[in-house]
Amino acid sequence: MPAGAVNGSGTLLVQARADGHNNSLTQIVALVEQAHAKKGERARLADRIARPLVPIVLIAGTAVALFGIIVGDPATWTERALVVLVAASPARWRSPCR
Repeated sequence: MPAGAVNGSGTLLVQARADGHNNSLTQIVALVEQAHAKKGERARLADRIARPLVPIVLIAGTAVALFGIIVGDPATWTERALVVLVAASPARWRSPCR
């Protein structure tokens, strides 16, 4: 019985021949866990820095946008808020040589 098969009508009797522990999804999860375990010290440091930084940057970007909407030209200040978000992005800090 292939995945996603639809029974239009009638009764369907299916017999499982495997326990589901050795399927594609299980293999993908295992590979991701192995890759996560092999993370380097720099990657762990970047994760520790990024965790509190992301909410701070989102708040700063929102504050810049709200300030612009209240004080000046909303389009200009919305663009500046996006610049804050992009400039502070943790992905931007990663080394290009990997």
